[in-house]
Amino acid sequence: MSKREERLFGGHSAVKQAEQDLRRQKGFLAVFNKLFRRNRKKKLRKEMCSSVDTGLSSNKDCVNIEIRQRSLSVNDIDVMNITKPKGTWLYVSDVILTNADRTEILDGKCLNDDIIHAAQLLLKKQFPGIHGLQDPNHAPVKTGMNLTSPLKFNPVEEPCAQIHHNGRNHWVTSIKDSPDSDILLLDSAYYKDTITASLQIQFQQIYRTNMPKLSVTIPRVPKQLNKYDCGVYAIAFLTEYCFRNYLGEYKISFKTEQMRPHLVKCLSRGKMSPFPR
Repeated sequence: MSKREERLFGGHSAVKQAEQDLRRQKGFLAVFNKLFRRNRKKKLRKEMCSSVDTGLSSNKDCVNIEIRQRSLSVNDIDVMNITKPKGTWLYVSDVILTNADRTEILDGKCLNDDIIHAAQLLLKKQFPGIHGLQDPNHAPVKTGMNLTSPLKFNPVEEPCAQIHHNGRNHWVTSIKDSPDSDILLLDSAYYKDTITASLQIQFQQIYRTNMPKLSVTIPRVPKQLNKYDCGVYAIAFLTEYCFRNYLGEYKISFKTEQMRPHLVKCLSRGKMSPFPR
């Protein structure tokens, strides 16, 4: 540092302090942007599950879906090197989970997109050979009569899996185990029109199809017992696939009362494990 710079900036330590202050300001800005994004998405998710009808049975069925090409722009958002905000429970990569998120899980509330993606990121780290597991915020959202989103899913190779928000207040899991296999849709509250326009767009983006129709199989899977557990079941199905290659071909029964505490335990230790059954 020159003598002139020392006079201007007060020496090397002052410059370092100024740089640290600048990084801290950038960190707070990143946190603000992240929380703004969370609040916007959570507002969309808060009404989740209220319209889900859990009284219908699920039979193994093959559904042909008409796909319409749609165009969505991409605007990736990344949060790195940020200052830990007050009320933070934990980090999973760039996802911030708060103490309020932990309370939502344990109090039986609907899971928001950050909780869903945090579980996906842990599984992605544990099972790098399973592709997909992208941020569910990429799903199109219905605005008025249109489906809109600043983001979109990237196409991936099989085997791949994804937890989706279907655009109608519901979380589901899809799996494509090989290039020649059907898309499996694991839905804990299968009801009429579960394959929404939003879900069709997501399938089109992820599974790289230009065909006019997709073949989707909906196997019989354990059903949620209320209107709020779809996210927990979606994570449980995905975890079962990663650990045991579960494709809905055999009967399983989860211990419902232990599912949410188990999820909190997995997130807290930074490692997923199969849900109690």
